[in-house]
Amino acid sequence: MDKNLIYSNISLKKNKAYFLYIGAFKRQEICKFFLKPLRKYYNKNVEVIYVFPNFPSTFFKGNYIVLSNKLKKLIQKNKTRCYMGRSSSAFNRLVSRSDYTKRLIKKILQNQKDIFIKLYKDSPEFNLHKKIKNIHLLGPQVRIFNKYDDKLFQHEMADILGIPQPRWFLAHNKTDLLKLYQKHFKKNRAYITKLHGLGGSGCGIVSSRNAILHHPHIKKEQCKYIIEDFIHFKDSPTTSAIIANENEVFFNGVMDQLLDGINNLGTIYPSEMNKKIQKLAEDYTIKIARYLGMHGLKGFISLDFVVDPKNKLYFSEVNPRIGGSTLEKVYMHEMTKPKGFPSLPELEFRALTKNTFGRIKSYKIKKPKFSWAVYTLKIPRGSRVIKTLKPFCSEHSAFKKFRTTILDIPDKNTLFCTKNHLSRIVSVKKTRKEVENELREKSALVFDYVEKPFK
Repeated sequence: MDKNLIYSNISLKKNKAYFLYIGAFKRQEICKFFLKPLRKYYNKNVEVIYVFPNFPSTFFKGNYIVLSNKLKKLIQKNKTRCYMGRSSSAFNRLVSRSDYTKRLIKKILQNQKDIFIKLYKDSPEFNLHKKIKNIHLLGPQVRIFNKYDDKLFQHEMADILGIPQPRWFLAHNKTDLLKLYQKHFKKNRAYITKLHGLGGSGCGIVSSRNAILHHPHIKKEQCKYIIEDFIHFKDSPTTSAIIANENEVFFNGVMDQLLDGINNLGTIYPSEMNKKIQKLAEDYTIKIARYLGMHGLKGFISLDFVVDPKNKLYFSEVNPRIGGSTLEKVYMHEMTKPKGFPSLPELEFRALTKNTFGRIKSYKIKKPKFSWAVYTLKIPRGSRVIKTLKPFCSEHSAFKKFRTTILDIPDKNTLFCTKNHLSRIVSVKKTRKEVENELREKSALVFDYVEKPFK
């Protein structure tokens, strides 16, 4: 028996093919868009099997597995349903070592020639495709991903391509970081980041040597850091694209990040940037995507930029994977694309399996005449869900009917054992102002359903 297995409702049928999604619940919905190309691929109906690190809400209907010995122990200790944050690398390692997962994949492969796996976020710790033949990843190959998710590679790439970015230096360890700060920045503000980070994690803004010594994200001595000029930015646009090869890139538009300091909380469309900045962001995105395509990267990427008070656009980072607002871009595309045009996940599937999009009439998403946003709420450790909140509608319905919905909140009595993601608010309205009002209103509503711990 696999000690990490908490729950499984899997029942395989010989007349169906299967593919796996592995990772956090909040991006699982993208899987349904892969069903159409996979039906064509296998010539039979296809179902998704979800492998989660936590229990989904009871409103979720599907084949799923929950793997986590730590979560199992927390449930036994607290005698209630628990929710525990888990890094993608840690969960990928756990899944790769899981005897139950390996047995399940081998059983599926008795009835189909191969199996596709979609990861929430790839990492070198995922190695099932090395242990079992005929596994294909729906996303960048792990070693390629790990290379291009590296901030040093990205800074060097921007320099090679002539794309503006803040002045930067590589620190080989914390001692080196302190020396670089004293030499090049002194009492000025600087932005520091580890070579790998997500959504503001592993980075910080400092304005003194003492701030570096005591910053919670700059603790490790033997760790490489990038230190760069801090741009007093007024806006932070974000873009995304899908890469098939160095010549074929599908551009998914320009949006604005919703930030709390340097921490990303969501995305809103349309961008408030002027047309010149939006065109520059598009040009830089395509230039970077083609460079990455030339080096073998395929699939979804997203890029972040910052704009200073003089309206100068700077490159910030590229995320070679599905991002926090990828699903919303997928639905935006569904609302605007011509009849018969592939969905964004289908374009990614073609890129990954055929190295081309095939014959398509456009390489750019059609701009909609409406606004949307996705906004993430987080909750401190020790918080508890006190009321069950059923989503007002599905995300698909929100886009079709211009509505707002609250997604991902766990069931009543769930205890948060780590600081964690609480919910996503997705709002679709005719104007950006209406969307912003909805985010404020629904954010306040969500916290009526949780009880925070006493300090």
